[in-house]
Amino acid sequence: KKPVTMQAVLQLMAQHTPDIEWDKEEREHHFQYQAKGVVHEVYFPTPRAMEERLELVAKAGGGVAIWELGQGVERFFDLL
Repeated sequence: KKPVTMQAVLQLMAQHTPDIEWDKEEREHHFQYQAKGVVHEVYFPTPRAMEERLELVAKAGGGVAIWELGQGVERFFDLL
């Protein structure tokens, strides 16, 4: 397992044009691609996933923090 930035995720999507799926259990979008004979699976945040997380936090009376500001997608800040 290896973490990647959202910019790297977008580059992988452009390079491999994968089918993006919603994981109902993990509540996250993901895709697979193959490189050098190895299948890789990438999970990444999307506005839908972020909305669900923020709703869960609000119901629990909690708060949020932004980690590694600037490596994600600016649209996420519109949800806050």
